[in-house]
Amino acid sequence: MTWEEEKKALEARFREDLAWYEREWEACRRKLEEERQEWNATRKRLLNELSQSSRKIWELKKRLEALQGLEERYSALEREVRGLRRKLAALDRPAIGRRYLEALREDLALWDELLLAEAERLQTRGLEGFLRELWAKREAAFRHWQAGEDVDFATVRTALVLEWAIWTWLEAGWNPGRTP
Repeated sequence: MTWEEEKKALEARFREDLAWYEREWEACRRKLEEERQEWNATRKRLLNELSQSSRKIWELKKRLEALQGLEERYSALEREVRGLRRKLAALDRPAIGRRYLEALREDLALWDELLLAEAERLQTRGLEGFLRELWAKREAAFRHWQAGEDVDFATVRTALVLEWAIWTWLEAGWNPGRTP
């Protein structure tokens, strides 16, 4: 083979190789372009999904805030209902307990006896001395209370009831020389 023939054979082979590379390059370029278009389409779709997700997240956050507000309101209303139920239950109970009424009945019976006994004593001792004695008992009880000592409040109440009864009898025109 001559130099010319060898040159032509090499050029032909070079052209074939070049054509093959050009075809491969074109195929790669088309494939790359397709992949780029797919990538752009996927990117656009993902951005759209992200936007929708962001919008949904924002809406869900708003709904969550609204729900939390409702839960707080519900809790406050539940507390208010519990308080109202306690108040209603308190209204269903008697204002004054049975023990208090029994103690009051016993005290009243004692006071009735004491009033009659003291009224009889008044006939012999005089009204002014008796009232001063009641006042002295209350004053002594007050001093004991101020000093932090125990006070017999039943005695204090009895003295007050006796004094109240005497003033009521005096208002009604009672004469201390006779039993009311």
